Amino acid sequence: MTYTPADVEVLVLAHKRPAFLREALACYRAQTVQGFRLAVYANGGCPEIKDIAREFDAELFYEEKDLGMYPNIRRAIDGARGKLTILAHDDDLIAPSYVEHLLRAFNRLDGLTLAISRQGDYEHPGGARADACIYCPAPAYLAAYIFTGGSFTFSSFCAKTDALKKTDISLNAPYGKVTDVPFMFQMLEPAEASCVLAWPFVKYRLHDGQDCVDYATGPTAEEWLNLTGFYKKIFDAAGERFKWFFALQSLRHVRIGWRDWCRCEHNRMTYRQYLRLARQKGLLSFTSRVLGALLRGKISHFLQRRLVKFTQTNY
Repeated sequence: MTYTPADVEVLVLAHKRPAFLREALACYRAQTVQGFRLAVYANGGCPEIKDIAREFDAELFYEEKDLGMYPNIRRAIDGARGKLTILAHDDDLIAPSYVEHLLRAFNRLDGLTLAISRQGDYEHPGGARADACIYCPAPAYLAAYIFTGGSFTFSSFCAKTDALKKTDISLNAPYGKVTDVPFMFQMLEPAEASCVLAWPFVKYRLHDGQDCVDYATGPTAEEWLNLTGFYKKIFDAAGERFKWFFALQSLRHVRIGWRDWCRCEHNRMTYRQYLRLARQKGLLSFTSRVLGALLRGKISHFLQRRLVKFTQTNY
């Protein structure tokens, strides 16, 4: 099948940020390819959004109530009717050729179900080729890329609509503030492929209230460790070398969670208690602790890449 712009729909999730929404919609109207459906799913009561959607000739689905992010996502997914769906947030900017490159990836890569992009400053991409990607022939490869801290954005991705409609939005209980990764992986069956576009096509903008601004609303230690357990299930099912990959990387992942995301619990839990909780959940075996202590930096990175064997290709 050859996908065209008419097969694509862009569903922009909006919440009380009219200035951000105007800039986000302007990015889509400035794409190098046109002819795709553009729709705004707004919730939370902000009448100015109605005028902005009209200004950019976007379909508007407006809800006065404050639904929360995932119920609003469910509403958007239920309204999707194209073959490829780009799910986007109003606080993200995208490069002018983003839709063009997504179409090219889906048309040229075998079995592709999901395409995400690196995030960053797409005006200064650091030498990355615009037509390069990391091709992930099975979900474990994408999980390994994200688990090692690979740059990606959940906030804007493209998926086959049929796969997207199968997702379950009721994942918040065990994963809380880090529901985004489990949400994406629900789209992928064991034999389905995904890719990460190497060019940073998406640039997200920080604003008041985000976790990465003040950490006050970040995930709890329990939520972060549950996410680590989610990765472990994927790697355990994928074979022995991915189990070794998890052993190499798990202590680093748990440490990063404590340092960067779980600060909201620092006054209630010591780092030692946090590591004990991780061990109780089966996430820090003796092997993981030894490898994490002995193998650092370039050695660990080299071994991880040899185990996973990421495939960088052009599309």
